Amino acid sequence: MSQQGLEALLRPKSIAVIGASMKPHRAGYLMMRNLLAGGFNGPVLPVTPAWKSRFRRHGLAGYRQSPFYSRSGYFMH
Repeated sequence: MSQQGLEALLRPKSIAVIGASMKPHRAGYLMMRNLLAGGFNGPVLPVTPAWKSRFRRHGLAGYRQSPFYSRSGYFMH
């Protein structure tokens, strides 16, 4: 992995939570809540068609709708 790729992985400028959930017991909800409570300084974008406005964030139906979309990215599970 290049230095630039490693930097993007370890210090992202924005995070898209694919599968964000409105249900408090789901992992996608907990991920959104923890990222926002943890003080991440960049945009945190919930990506799911069912998302309503929550945590002062509007949802995206797909990650390509993000203003920060690029063809490169990392998906972690």
